[in-house]
Amino acid sequence: MANKSNKVKTRKSNGEGGWRKLKNGRIEGSYTIHRQNGTSFRKSFVRDTNNEILDIKAKIRNLGVVDNDVIGIDINRYTNEITLIRKGQSKNRRGLSNNKDITVAEYMDFYLEEHRRNGLNGRKVEDTTFGTYVDRGNLIKKYIGNEKMADLTFEDLDKAVNELNADNSDTTGRQCRDIITNMMYFAKKDGVIEENVLRDEKLTLKERKGKKEKKIIQEKDRGTFLQYCKKNKYNDLIFLLNTGTRIAEMAGVTWNNIDWEKKKVVIEKAYTRIKQKEYKNGKIVTVRSIKAFKDLKTTNSYRTLELNDKMIEILKKHKGEQKELAKKNNKKFKETDWVFTTSAYTGILHDYIDDKFRKVMEETKITDYKELTPHCLRHTFCSTGIEAGVNVEEMKELMGHRKYTSNS
Repeated sequence: MANKSNKVKTRKSNGEGGWRKLKNGRIEGSYTIHRQNGTSFRKSFVRDTNNEILDIKAKIRNLGVVDNDVIGIDINRYTNEITLIRKGQSKNRRGLSNNKDITVAEYMDFYLEEHRRNGLNGRKVEDTTFGTYVDRGNLIKKYIGNEKMADLTFEDLDKAVNELNADNSDTTGRQCRDIITNMMYFAKKDGVIEENVLRDEKLTLKERKGKKEKKIIQEKDRGTFLQYCKKNKYNDLIFLLNTGTRIAEMAGVTWNNIDWEKKKVVIEKAYTRIKQKEYKNGKIVTVRSIKAFKDLKTTNSYRTLELNDKMIEILKKHKGEQKELAKKNNKKFKETDWVFTTSAYTGILHDYIDDKFRKVMEETKITDYKELTPHCLRHTFCSTGIEAGVNVEEMKELMGHRKYTSNS
């Protein structure tokens, strides 16, 4: 019979505990913890590098001699934070102390870190995706954060998710409902609740009465909008109206994405602010914020769009101006640079477009100007295309929603 052990011959030891290299390439360390009464227990842990093993050993060493009622220690697999386990304090398989008084707010961050940080098949999700989970979790906390997990009823959750849905967009409502459902499933597995009240029932979002119509720039106002943008060289807003791209997609377009001869632009990446979050002291906190290019969210988002003659003309003139702007900021112009930038020749973000769009609305005062947002440019592109006779399924492809296959 084949030996299924992960052990290999590489093994070292010292007075504090040894380590061994496993067949899968990871390293198992161990450390002996001593109690005041002279007894001891041994703790093993597996990490990817020797430095992580040494870091954990240093933290355990700093504990010194522990109290007699300490029966073990828990080591957070992300932060390597050490938690003592004492007699009478049960510990579930996920390392969370069973506590019937734990609130939704307290469990939410643990759930997000432990169960959503790693996506399908244990693959760690991107920071931006995890940031969305955290944002939705924080929204849920506003409605039921102070409720105890053990006291939650189906009625509590049904009421909360529908109030939340009524106050936010349909997409946000669905996402929050799914997180609550998934959270309750893992709360049962983690031993936080004895029974999952959603085991046999599903949370259903009530249909909105008088569904809010998506706002667009009215046909009679489009000329005014474009004239103002051209006069003030707001070429990024013109690009959004002409392509229907999302703001992060537009911000991610670089000069090498434009095919001047074929009059097309390739949408292949986004540029956005990425908030990197860590689980510290029982809470998820933002540790740093960076601006960077990132992959698009779905495969359908990758697409090639046609540019009309007027847009090509605008972009050619814009490119010359960008070369001068780069020189002014003591930077070398490159084909891999952003097409649209700030005056400091840096990539633009959503709030930059928000401010610019709001200025246009205040100056032009077009129909519904107080209610319009930059996203209405995407809706307007879609509406204009449908009015011009573009097939609905083809429009979905242009918008990056799903693939379109012609029958011809």
